[in-house]
Amino acid sequence: MKKRGRPRQPINERFWKFVQKDNSGCWIWTGRKTGPKNFLYGSFRVGNVEIRAHRVSYQLLRGSIPVGFMLLHSCHNRLCVNPYHLKIGTHLENMNDRMQTGRTARGERSRSNLTSDQVREIRASNESQETIASRFGVGQSTISRIVLRQVWAHID
Repeated sequence: MKKRGRPRQPINERFWKFVQKDNSGCWIWTGRKTGPKNFLYGSFRVGNVEIRAHRVSYQLLRGSIPVGFMLLHSCHNRLCVNPYHLKIGTHLENMNDRMQTGRTARGERSRSNLTSDQVREIRASNESQETIASRFGVGQSTISRIVLRQVWAHID
């Protein structure tokens, strides 16, 4: 049976319609975006598969990406699809880069239920950990980890 509808344009033609170059040298993806609200990546459909747009750009202009590797953005802009802002790397290299550039979500930037002021209050309290946990609506183990500076270590 024959498919109906208009024929699909080649990937190369469809893809570049969604790219806008800016003054920083980034090529910003203007098409579909996926991911959590503050963690969006460009997304592009190839056949029945959604692929991150920066991966498509890299493969179109620079070549294949080895299995098990990812692309690291040197510009730290998740919507950038400039293949010359991307380098092949490992997950560990990506995490180390994130730490070194201060882009790791810590404290209130993470999905925490607590604020920095509440953490200071918890550490200054003489109440039992169970009482503090009940007051702040978290588990006793969370209070213990805060007191021991296993979490929120960046707060004095």
